[in-house]
Amino acid sequence: MKVLLLLATALPFITCGLLGGQNQYNAQLTDASVIFAVSEINNFFQANGDQRPRVAVQIRSATSQVVSGTKYGYEIEVSGGDTKEICNITIWSQPWLSASEKNKVVGTPSCIPETSVAQPAVSHQRGGQQIVSLTDADVVLAAQFLESTLNAQSNSLFYLKITSASKVTKQIVNGVNYRFFDANLTPTSCTKNDVKLNPDQVCTVNANAVALVTCTYVVYYNPRQTPAYTISSQSCPARN
Repeated sequence: MKVLLLLATALPFITCGLLGGQNQYNAQLTDASVIFAVSEINNFFQANGDQRPRVAVQIRSATSQVVSGTKYGYEIEVSGGDTKEICNITIWSQPWLSASEKNKVVGTPSCIPETSVAQPAVSHQRGGQQIVSLTDADVVLAAQFLESTLNAQSNSLFYLKITSASKVTKQIVNGVNYRFFDANLTPTSCTKNDVKLNPDQVCTVNANAVALVTCTYVVYYNPRQTPAYTISSQSCPARN
């Protein structure tokens, strides 16, 4: 009865994520959808007269999008041609369909030599820290990784979310360091199991909720390594 009462109380605050919203996630080369994507990249080359097999070297980026199943967008570095190539491909997964229909390619894969990929311009001096907003698009992705990792380590029943930080900085190194100073992690209306079953749902934070954890974190991002995000530093002051 207590469990039912808890669920009845929490349900009004749990809302599903909007269809069409894209989220970055840490894909692995062994994921079924990635293996299928690499197979379709090879089919693409073969259809254009190139029979040399391509092998995935690393996943440069991966997104998921809930839409009558899940659409996965991948930027994959492959080898096996004249030089390494960067391929972009979108896979639509509907696992309830038959084996031949549950994974489909959306559109046509595109592949270009790695040397043709433009490198992002670095607008700030290397080593200098720039104060940025917690809502900055790049910071949001780093925060999502941080939340996911910390929740996996936490004993809390409810999913913890970063609700505030005294300061957030971005530092260009051999990659990027994102520093979250005095980041408050607060319980949301969702349990960790809720988020595991539906990663795209929106979990609200009660106005009276109290942060369970307040720490300073450094998240290191390097798209050339796997995984692209890691927690390189964590400092938590002792609680009285």
